[in-house]
Amino acid sequence: MRVKKHFLAVSVIMTVCLQVSNAQNVFQGTTYQPVSTDYSTLRRSFERQENRSTQAYQKYSELAQLIGEKRQKISNDRETLIWFEENINSMLKNVKSSLDVGDYSTAYNRATEYMGEIYSNTELSCRIRTYEEYVSVVESIHNRTDLTYQQKQEWFAKYSYRFVPMRNQEGKVIGAKRWVEIGGPNNTPVIIP
Repeated sequence: MRVKKHFLAVSVIMTVCLQVSNAQNVFQGTTYQPVSTDYSTLRRSFERQENRSTQAYQKYSELAQLIGEKRQKISNDRETLIWFEENINSMLKNVKSSLDVGDYSTAYNRATEYMGEIYSNTELSCRIRTYEEYVSVVESIHNRTDLTYQQKQEWFAKYSYRFVPMRNQEGKVIGAKRWVEIGGPNNTPVIIP
C-alpha cells in the first residue's frame, strides 16, 4: 500500500508538472509595433560638422591666397625668404595643422586672426614698399641710355636689394630705410650712376 501511495504521489506530481509545462509553452500572440529610429539629431550634427569644415577650408584658402599675393610683392633674396618663411608662411602651416586634426573652429579662428596680422604687419609692409622702390629704380637704370651695358651690370652688382629695418626701443620694426641709403659708406645715400 505504501508503494501504491508513493506511486500515486509521483503520478500526481508528474501530471502537475506536465500541466505547468504545457501552460508555459502556450503561445500568446502580441502585435509588434516597430519603433522608427530618429536620425535627425545625428544628421544635424553631421551637417554642422560639414559646415564648420567648409568654412574653415574656405578661410584657409583665403589666407593662402593673401600670403601668396604678399609673397609676390617681396624680394627673392635669401634673407627676405627666410624671414617670410618663419613669420608669414608659418601661419599657414599652423592653420593646416588644425585642419588636419579636424579642429575646424580653431583653424577658422586662427586663419581670421592671421589675416588681420598680415594686413597690419609693419615689417611686411615695409619690405613690400622698399622692394617696390628698388624695382622702380632698377627699371629706370635699365631704361637709361647714357649708361653702357657694362655700367648697368656693375650698378646691379653693387646695389642689390637689402632690407634695413628701423626699430624702436623694444626692437620692434617701425619702418625701413630707403634702399638708396644702403650701400654708401656709413649708410650715406648711394649715388646712382
